[in-house]
Amino acid sequence: MRRLSNTKLNAITLYLNFIVLAVIGLVSNPLLVRFLGVEAFGIWKACLRLLDLTSVADGRASQALKWIVAHKSLRESEDNMRREVGSAIAVWMLWLPILMTVISVMLWLLPHLIKDIPPADMTAARMAAGLLGANILLTGVMGVPDSVLAGTNQGFRSYIVMTTLLVFSNVAMVLAAWLGYGIIGLGAATVAGSFLTGLCTLLVAYRYVSWWGVKRPTWQDVKRVLSFSNWTQVWSLVQMLMLSTDILLISYLVGPVLVGKYTFTYYVTQFAISICLMTGSAITPRLGALVGAGQLDEAAVVYNRTREAVQSIALAAACGLVLCNGIFVGRWVGTSFYVGDMGNLGMVLVMLQLVILRFDAQIQDVGLQIRNKVIAGSLGAVLALALGALAYHLTSNLLIMFLGIFIGRLPLNVLFPRQVRRLIPTVRADYTGLLGIAVTVAAAFALSMVWRPTGIPGLVLTVVVSLLLSGSGALAFIVSGATRNALFARLMGSLNQREGRLPQ
Repeated sequence: MRRLSNTKLNAITLYLNFIVLAVIGLVSNPLLVRFLGVEAFGIWKACLRLLDLTSVADGRASQALKWIVAHKSLRESEDNMRREVGSAIAVWMLWLPILMTVISVMLWLLPHLIKDIPPADMTAARMAAGLLGANILLTGVMGVPDSVLAGTNQGFRSYIVMTTLLVFSNVAMVLAAWLGYGIIGLGAATVAGSFLTGLCTLLVAYRYVSWWGVKRPTWQDVKRVLSFSNWTQVWSLVQMLMLSTDILLISYLVGPVLVGKYTFTYYVTQFAISICLMTGSAITPRLGALVGAGQLDEAAVVYNRTREAVQSIALAAACGLVLCNGIFVGRWVGTSFYVGDMGNLGMVLVMLQLVILRFDAQIQDVGLQIRNKVIAGSLGAVLALALGALAYHLTSNLLIMFLGIFIGRLPLNVLFPRQVRRLIPTVRADYTGLLGIAVTVAAAFALSMVWRPTGIPGLVLTVVVSLLLSGSGALAFIVSGATRNALFARLMGSLNQREGRLPQ
């Protein structure tokens, strides 16, 4: 039996992590709301997003290390790679005082960033945010072995560790809430889970990376990593701002109660974004090696096929959310946690745009030249936040807020593909796929306005219909002729093989 390649193992374990995380959330989120209350749950979610933003002040050395290892692993000596690890740790240490200062400022500003926190809950909110800040300090350095595993195309090993301890961490969070420790208990469980994950990943790196170790870097090594990590750091802030724009706006303009409710409407969306990001992440180590070696034609093939997969997954998620999300949320936690069809549509449009942008952004990382992407992305993120805030301030309408976010990011949908083509000149532009996505989602929304099944049978039926609709749209508009032929040939070969095994 032929062994699966590391790239396929990366994808499989990422998807496994996705499935486990989805199941955990389905079980744990309603329990946390029951044990904490909607308001405290909303405060916890808002604190998570706010502290995520502060985490970029760690210098993002470990994230930069992943791309450096991926780009150089096929052509650098083992001593040089160990110096890269040492450089990443040195950069983290240089940024540590700044990170601690930023976390302290965030804790001080917390009452102004989350609207209408009850005075009785303020101490707990600050303590929970403080524990999340401690978690950021911890994960900045303990993420180094994970980055090395990912850069050497062995990310599946750390994903297995992460998935296993994710279960432990979430069980501990629910138990803490049930025992009455509130959001402070959730913060403590988060820190414990991160520590165990980092420790186990370190042991795995010792076992499976032949050159693993830390060597004292030169100042030139540190400056080079610092230069790249600085751009990586700004880009991390941009990504987090893009991911958190809706929650930040709702928490600042409305308050934690709507944040808590919106979390359930948004639940499937976050996993749709994650699985698309995972699909891109699974191929970036290989793509980075191809670009680094100058094999651009092969890199273009990998890029085009992965883009087709990402867009097809995003289209399936979008049609499913448009047709099924209202029924799903109603059956899961109650219709009061659903933000309505128009708010749901706006959320889906922003999700689709974000998936497409982040995939093209991932591709640019492998070339280690990200300055132009970071500058453009920063302007787009700020413009989206400003237009979204203005739109909601003028209308108090979630759909209009999402449209403001969408319009603010629209220039990036032009700039990012152009930047990818500078890195890999032979990739083809993709207008048909984008048009097909728009037409298919519009058809799904029109259907949702006239067809409203209910109950479990209705949910199952809408899932089937959404898969048929999105699958047809993907085959017609997104997937290339060569990929369609390969898929059909593989399907026919599988059927013929099965018929050959039938008894005569």
